[in-house]
Amino acid sequence: MSPEQQVKLEMQFLRSGFLPCQLPKRFIVTILGFFGMFNVYAMRMNMSVAIVAMVNISPSLPENNTLLYAECPVEDRREEEITESKAARYNWDSVTQSQILGAFFYGYFITVFIGGYLAERFGAHKIFGVGIFMRSVLSLLIPVTVQWGLVPLITLRALEGLCEGVTFPAMASVVSRWAPKMERSRMHSIIFSGTMLGNVVTSSVSGWLCSIDSLGGWPSVFYVFGVMGCAYCLFWCVFVYESPFKHPFITVDELKLYKDDAKISKKQLRVPWLSIFSSIPFWALVLAFMGAIFTDTITYTELPSYLSSALHVDVKNAGLYSSLPSIAICIGSWVSSYIADKLRKGGVLDITSIRKIFNSLAGYVLAFCLIGIPFCGCRAWLVVVIYSFGMFVNGFKFSGFQLSSVDMSPTYSGIIYGIANGSGAVLGIAAPVMVGALTESGATIANWSKVFYVAAVILIVTTTVFALFSSAEVQPWGNPDCELESKGTEIAEQRQNSKSCINPIN
Repeated sequence: MSPEQQVKLEMQFLRSGFLPCQLPKRFIVTILGFFGMFNVYAMRMNMSVAIVAMVNISPSLPENNTLLYAECPVEDRREEEITESKAARYNWDSVTQSQILGAFFYGYFITVFIGGYLAERFGAHKIFGVGIFMRSVLSLLIPVTVQWGLVPLITLRALEGLCEGVTFPAMASVVSRWAPKMERSRMHSIIFSGTMLGNVVTSSVSGWLCSIDSLGGWPSVFYVFGVMGCAYCLFWCVFVYESPFKHPFITVDELKLYKDDAKISKKQLRVPWLSIFSSIPFWALVLAFMGAIFTDTITYTELPSYLSSALHVDVKNAGLYSSLPSIAICIGSWVSSYIADKLRKGGVLDITSIRKIFNSLAGYVLAFCLIGIPFCGCRAWLVVVIYSFGMFVNGFKFSGFQLSSVDMSPTYSGIIYGIANGSGAVLGIAAPVMVGALTESGATIANWSKVFYVAAVILIVTTTVFALFSSAEVQPWGNPDCELESKGTEIAEQRQNSKSCINPIN
């Protein structure tokens, strides 16, 4: 879509009253960013829930399944639901399932490294839109591809990761352009909390769709979220612009929030790679991402399998239980971001202290909750309560390490975020493989406890490193010499003389 077509379409929406003329444009970016990350994570997580319904349970049980079921008894109705399902099922053991889930990261960790550079070079909003559209199309192809065999399915999953890899660093770059300094924590937390609510909806709705044969069973999961992602892209392409200075309908009052923002031309973009890779705070951020993504992969991707295979919760309830911790982390991120912005605006703490304190709370509390999960035994409700509390506090990380890339370098935030997130994705590949290896002899609580203990130790170590060596101050290499964006002043002056915000500024 050309810039002229985008302006014309938005003018039609404004004149129709679909959107209030004076609605702050950063609010629109925040709302659409939230739903964008919602779609991204919904399509990432739907396989984690759907795979429970895709697997033919009986052949994959280990020889000691009598002991397994004695450890956590299963209700007879669960077996009835399995035999009544009309959707195709596959004889995938735990190792094969882990390979399917982990294949996503084969492609993801490639593009997540370069996603930030692509965003800075070609426009963050464009890269994000293309990434999520292609991801949606591939989601629609899963039910067909799985019929061709395991290799095509794993290949498609890798392609999904390839498309999605650019979305996170691109969105980080969008935040660096659109978030005023004193609203940064809130805007970032609201947008990225879409990932948690995406997990909530995916966990509950996917479990429900899998159980309804009239809708086709598990294939409907990929059709519903794929269509939803394609529809979302239209709104993103119409209403989101590269920066406040490029938005033709922004008001003068809102533009003043960005008057001190600096801009570097894409053609002048020279990344100080040596300075970045020799920066200790940068490596502290990388380790924080690695610990968080490894833990997130274990908990988000594998929790439904733990509830289903070890505690024998049926697929619908497993999805519902898995959604509650995501609601908790979403609330935690909103609460912590409000507190963090207030502390920063009031000058109570410096920005580095705020990031370290909030991130330490997030990491240590969740780690100890993971250690406590195996002691809950077969009481699934208690597992969910403990884990939900840990995830509520873990939401504080969105005012912790998650914002450090923007703090250290607004200019290269997307690039830094992409490298750090990509490094974490490498561990994301290892997480499902580790789960498959540790539970191959049987999905017992004892075997799963090893998974939770390893995740807790990694999280404690990476959280400690971030607390000791990170920084939220702009680094010497993080803000290159560049002129302040002058177009903002020009637009402001023209806007003051304009009688209607529907008349675009060229």
